[in-house]
Amino acid sequence: NYGDYYWKVRAKNSGEEGAWSDLRTFTYTELERTVQVSPANGHTTSDTTPEFQWEEITGATMYLFQIRLPNDTFVGNWLVSDATFCVDGGNCIWELADPLPVGEYKWHVRAKNGRNYGRWTAYRDIEILP
Repeated sequence: NYGDYYWKVRAKNSGEEGAWSDLRTFTYTELERTVQVSPANGHTTSDTTPEFQWEEITGATMYLFQIRLPNDTFVGNWLVSDATFCVDGGNCIWELADPLPVGEYKWHVRAKNGRNYGRWTAYRDIEILP
């Protein structure tokens, strides 16, 4: 569940117990699901390094962007920085550095903050034409 968590540990051996550690805390932050802006589902282009856009999410520091083939074969993951690629309160705009070969792909994205992730968006299809 999302929220704040507190914990301590102590050693125990053969019936003897050590002192408790200092209290530690961590927060599991709920991040919203982002919304893809472009390219639209089913988009075709001859641009082998297309630009991808999604809505910025409050609290996100990074976004995990993923591309797969239609048969679900993994193509790549990229961590995209909120500070570098997102306009405050607007859209995140990111372009692949390495070109995609001609073919069909699907992509989705999710927000990240530390070890906390939002839910994946639905896949959108894109086709790179010769």
